[in-house]
Amino acid sequence: MPLRLSVVVVPAILLAFAGCARKHHLSVQGELDIEVSGSNTGFQFAEDTRLDDPREAPADGRIAGFCTFDEGGDVLTIGLTRTTNNPPVGIEIRDFTAQIDPAGGHIEATLGDTVFSGESTACTTFTREGDDDDFALVELDCVLTDPANNSAALTASLDFANCDEVGDDD
Repeated sequence: MPLRLSVVVVPAILLAFAGCARKHHLSVQGELDIEVSGSNTGFQFAEDTRLDDPREAPADGRIAGFCTFDEGGDVLTIGLTRTTNNPPVGIEIRDFTAQIDPAGGHIEATLGDTVFSGESTACTTFTREGDDDDFALVELDCVLTDPANNSAALTASLDFANCDEVGDDD
């Protein structure tokens, strides 16, 4: 009887784990730093860090994010969000998004309750890598401005894994 049970149970367990192994989660490693008025804020990911979908992440202070290539793979859109319902403290970074497009992209960072923005064309690069072209190595060195024309210096080196591609069903 135990042998029959193992013949049925073991394959079922292996199939369950195989299904889990195919599900990939977005992750990031690296850092993003923004300096404004002599103060710094940003995100640091010393090791591969899983990012939840910002639309589904609980508001508990964790970092959520996204990474998406367009169908041709020429445009990359990335974002990082600190999920919280608490009011911002000083220049704490809340949201960061970048559309990296050789034809003219855009960057936005919310520091405290102030939005800084700029064009990404001349200050960003990304490389698409991996067996499935789902890795994005992103470098940024940009100056962003707020509506009052205050500037913020942005530098980042981020490695995203398991990025989506527009049109993917996965």
